[in-house]
Amino acid sequence: IDVVRELLETCSDAYQQNPEKKQELMIQSTELRDRELARDLVPFLSDQNETIRFLAVDALEHQDYDDIVEEPLRDRLVEESSLRIVKKLAEIFAEHQDWTIPDDEQADIEQALPDDYGIHKEGHIYQKRI
Repeated sequence: IDVVRELLETCSDAYQQNPEKKQELMIQSTELRDRELARDLVPFLSDQNETIRFLAVDALEHQDYDDIVEEPLRDRLVEESSLRIVKKLAEIFAEHQDWTIPDDEQADIEQALPDDYGIHKEGHIYQKRI
């Protein structure tokens, strides 16, 4: 965990021509559980590289620290332009029925969700039955 965290510190969310190092660190992070690592992963949700953002979402999904990851993942739902990442985020939120969307954010998130997802009246995201 310490080695991954140290290497993450040397990376930024700016564009890199060869993002392999960040990709490998994101993949390794899915295997690890650590509160500080979860915090270190959050900035990569805004990476210039779509693959890094996807891997960061995946790595954060595997962390067991909802108090750290829920809000940044919710914010990413509205900010994200990649459909595959939005779909992944919707899936994660649908699996966490205890993660509710605040009333003042529901309209923006509802608009960002893929067509097969919605926000329940109780505030959680669900997958619609088709």
